[in-house]
Amino acid sequence: MLFDILFIIILLTLIYGYLIYLVIVQTNFKNKVVLVFSILLLFIAIQFEFFKNLGYPSSDNLPENFKLISIYKQDDQKSFILLIKDLNNESPPRLHTLNYSKKLDATLSQAFGDIEKGYNIVGEITDDYSQNHYGMQFKRIKKRLPLK
Repeated sequence: MLFDILFIIILLTLIYGYLIYLVIVQTNFKNKVVLVFSILLLFIAIQFEFFKNLGYPSSDNLPENFKLISIYKQDDQKSFILLIKDLNNESPPRLHTLNYSKKLDATLSQAFGDIEKGYNIVGEITDDYSQNHYGMQFKRIKKRLPLK
C-alpha cells in the first residue's frame, strides 16, 4: 500500500513537471502565469481529495450490522468517531464520524462501558429512532477472557 501511494505521488509530480515544461516552451509570457497558477491549483485540489481517503473518518452511512471496536469523543463535543468492523464483508475496520446528541452520547457511553468490561459489542441499524437519530442499537455477544 505504501508503494502504491509513493508511486501515485511520483507519477503526479512527473505529470505536473511535464505540464509546466509544456507551458514554458509553447506559450507566450502572458498566458504562462495564468497556466502555471491554474495547474498548481488543480494539483493542490487533487492532493486534498486524495488525502481525504487515507484513513480519515468517513461520514457515510453506517453498515447494517457491525462490530464496535472503539469510540472516541472529540474534545469540542460536536462529534463521535467510531472504529467499526462491517460484519457483512471482509473489509478492514473503518473510522466513522457521527454528529453529537445527548441520546447518542448515552447510547455510546453504555456501549463503551461494555467494551471496557471485555464484552464484544455488535451494533445494528434499525428503524427504531427512539434511542438516537441514527437508529443504532447495541448487543453484547460474549465476554473476552484474558489468556492464562
